[in-house]
Amino acid sequence: MKRAVVDEGTPAEVAALLTSPEVEVANFPDTWRSLPDKHVLQAAAQGFNWLITWDRNMPHQQHLRELALSVLVLPVAAFPEIDRIRTPVSLALLRPFLGRFVVLDRAGGIIGVPSTHLSGSQGTS
Repeated sequence: MKRAVVDEGTPAEVAALLTSPEVEVANFPDTWRSLPDKHVLQAAAQGFNWLITWDRNMPHQQHLRELALSVLVLPVAAFPEIDRIRTPVSLALLRPFLGRFVVLDRAGGIIGVPSTHLSGSQGTS
């Protein structure tokens, strides 16, 4: 079974929405609140396959090359929008890209190639 955790600021309902028989999705632990992103990523890598976030800046600011963790970057934080792309998000969670950011567009498709770090300006989609 795959394990995922939603990032701070992601609606709590997302964990229940994305939990399936194949993927257990947990809410953001209270003990991680106020940790810098680097430390959240390190903590998540200790027990999860995925960190689910809507922080589109994270792939530009953090590096995953040393971590056994995949980060799924959602296109939005609004629950109705995430519910609309639930199927492609759930399918993405079945196949972790360890040490990679996987950035989704508004239709739930993967933008580009999963990468350890994105350089340059943030894309809009």
